[in-house]
Amino acid sequence: MTTTRRVLHHGGWFALLGPSCAGLPVAIISIVAIALQYHESPGVFLRNIVSMLPFLLIVTWLIGALPALLTGIAVACLPTYIYAFHYRRTLASAAIGLGISVMAAILSMLLFTDRDLLHFILNEEVFWIFTGSGLLAGVVMGLIIPWLPPRVAPRQ
Repeated sequence: MTTTRRVLHHGGWFALLGPSCAGLPVAIISIVAIALQYHESPGVFLRNIVSMLPFLLIVTWLIGALPALLTGIAVACLPTYIYAFHYRRTLASAAIGLGISVMAAILSMLLFTDRDLLHFILNEEVFWIFTGSGLLAGVVMGLIIPWLPPRVAPRQ
């Protein structure tokens, strides 16, 4: 697969599956943690989760699509000696996903708030949700990306 095809393939699949495979579970886990702090009953909690699921899916794609796309492009441009080995590709993909999600979280904080950066990194749950989602998406997509179907049909 040429580099251009690999960039299109990885960028598309990372942007399509990355936010939903990692962002949605991390969002649900964080909602579970918040709900357990307020001691809601399980029935009310399940009803709230089911009613919020479409909203959560849309929000995770809106927030995570661009970092996932950048991660997919970066993983596609990895050298062959890293990309060819399963564990190296997965670790590199996780590191790239973590780095890009950290940069996206810090950039959004610097542009849209006036808070202290150190306070944001250490105390805000949103930062940890962003970085956890990027790390998890990088690991999952690094594992499954070679087996996803190609976006471009090969020439005959």
